[in-house]
This record gives sequence, structure tokens and C-alpha cells, in this order.
Amino acid sequence: MHTIANFKRKLDAFSTIPPNEFAAFARVLGRPKILEKGEELRFRQSGRQKAFLVAEGWAFTFSMLANGARQIVDIAVPGDIVGLRGLMLRSADLRGSLLNVSAVHELDSNTLLDLLDETPRVAAGILWSGSRDEALLVERLASVGRRPGAERVAHFFLELKARLQLIGKCSGSIYACPLSQSQIADALGLTPAHLNRVLRYLRETNLFHIRHGEVEIVDEEQAALFAQFDGRYLDQNWSPPSSVLPQQHSSSFQGP
Repeated sequence: MHTIANFKRKLDAFSTIPPNEFAAFARVLGRPKILEKGEELRFRQSGRQKAFLVAEGWAFTFSMLANGARQIVDIAVPGDIVGLRGLMLRSADLRGSLLNVSAVHELDSNTLLDLLDETPRVAAGILWSGSRDEALLVERLASVGRRPGAERVAHFFLELKARLQLIGKCSGSIYACPLSQSQIADALGLTPAHLNRVLRYLRETNLFHIRHGEVEIVDEEQAALFAQFDGRYLDQNWSPPSSVLPQQHSSSFQGP
């Protein structure tokens, strides 16, 4: 049976939600829809904007340019809400798709406004979740604009691990990742050929192994130093692998 336990685990990083509020929120949501891999998330329905709480599964949002190029904007793991930033707008151009079989709950602006009255701490948690998503997007923009390809990819994989640890989906050095190489490339502003070279380099330097839908972080401390990864922007309990923050070091690696 699908629940919204992943969402609750995520919100626990923000504040402890009273059980009665969370139970009321669960009642408002009702049963999730089970959608197949590749199904579209329709943010515009019957003239209204929708958002989706991904109870289980992974999803992504993207924008299609006039020339047919795709830019992936958000990658949602279990417990995330996609489409939240466009919920109060009259229209939004983003599109969404599921990376695997997923359980999702629909949200609309009326639901969010009702939650402000009935379950204010849950509503505050949703606003926190949206703010955290913006922090992820800002960090991604900084990566695309300023980080070399290898550091960009390493930073992305470390970020995913931290997000999955928060909801109990990664307890060791390996985590499942349903993203294809082309999707990773689209999210990070790389060509597939460049991403291939980067993945080979990260494997040869014994930092990461990516295979069969899994990411293994072989040496997290060195990977964090290499990527200059400081996970405090995630606003969750995070500490660098060593006692010294990564940005105080300069990387000795010279990747592609």
C-alpha cells in the first residue's frame, strides 16, 4: 500500500508535524494514482494548474525549446512535489514525465489554500519544500554555468545521495538511480558524448561507479572535495565527510 511516508520523512527535516495535522492532510489527498513509466504529468487540467506529490517513484520536469532541444529542470525523488512553482499561475510551460512506475497525488491551488486554514504546519512544510526546490535549482544553475563537466556530474550524484538519505532510500554507498545517461546530460547541460567521457573519468579516478541503474560513490570524501560539494543548501542534517568543509580545499583532480 502506497503512503505519503516519504513526504513526512522529508518534512521532518523542516519541523515535526503534529500527527492530527498530517492525518488530516492524508485524508485531503485521498488515494494516489498509480502511473506507468513514461506517463506525462499534466500540470494544466480543466483550465487549472496542478502540482503532484510523488509518494513513490521518480519524475522530472522539462522545457522544450523551439528547436526541439530539451532542458530538464527538476528531478523529483519520492516525497517531492513537482509543479509547485506554477500552481498559482494562470499558465506554466513546464512539462513532466515519470521515470518509473509511480504513485502520485494531485494538488491544486484550492487544496493549498484550504491547507493554510486546516493544517497550517503542513502548509508551511509545503512552502519549505518549494523553497528547498528553488535552492536545488539555483545550485544546478551554478553548476551548469561555472562547474567543469566532471565536477558538475560528481556534485549532482552527491546531491542525489543526500536527498535520498533524507527519506531513507540510501543507507550506504550505493543508491538506485533510474535516470538514463541522456536524461542526466539534459539536466546538466552536457552532450551525451561529453557525459560519457566524464563518467569514464570518474570511474578511472575511483570516485564513482555508475552501472545498471545504480550509482556507487566509491570514495565520498574525495568526491566531495573534488566536486566542492557543500550540502548545507539542502537545508537538512548534512555534514561533510571530513571535519573540514570541502570549499576550504582546492581539487587536485583535473577532469574533463
